[in-house]
Order: sequence, then C-alpha cells, then structure tokens
Amino acid sequence: MIRRYPGGVSNPAVEPSLPPVDETAVRAHAEGLRLLAADYGITDLRFASTGRLVGHAAEDRDALDVADFELAAVRLLGAEVRLYSDRVLDKRNVSPDLVAARPL
Repeated sequence: MIRRYPGGVSNPAVEPSLPPVDETAVRAHAEGLRLLAADYGITDLRFASTGRLVGHAAEDRDALDVADFELAAVRLLGAEVRLYSDRVLDKRNVSPDLVAARPL
C-alpha cells in the first residue's frame, strides 16, 4: 500500500516495500494488466524479469501516465511493478532482460 502524505507525496523511506511481481502473477493477470495499461495509453505489454515490464506509451502520454499505471498495477497485483518504455530499448547499455521481454 502506498501511503500519501500532505501534498500527495509518498515517502518511500518509511513505507514497507512489497516484493517484486513474478512472471506467474503477471501472466495470471495478463488480461487485467493489458486493460489497465490501455487506460493510461500503454500498449504492447511484455514481461522482462521479476518486477519489470516493458510497454509502449502513446506519444501523447508522459512519465506521469507511466507512474500512474505502475501504482494501479501494484494495487492489482499486490507486488512491486516497474514499467520501462520501449523507447529505452535502443539506448546503449540497456539491460538485456528489457530487450528480451516476452509478450503477455
């Protein structure tokens, strides 16, 4: 659960951390994740590794949409989720798990 403080800012230093989501949980909730992602302009979801997804954010969406999706996905899965834009895939030194991500 994310705790909100005055001004809407969370304080991760005092919040209990959740375990990262695993592939089994992601695949079990794949349809729900795809529908949720669509609400934030995100398509083509892929599982990269524990706790990490890759997706395509529409051109008219920004980092706040990605962050909002992550929070909603955490609520859905009860586990930590990070979404990486597919725009990072052609960056130098990108993590191999992001490149090899498999479709949901």
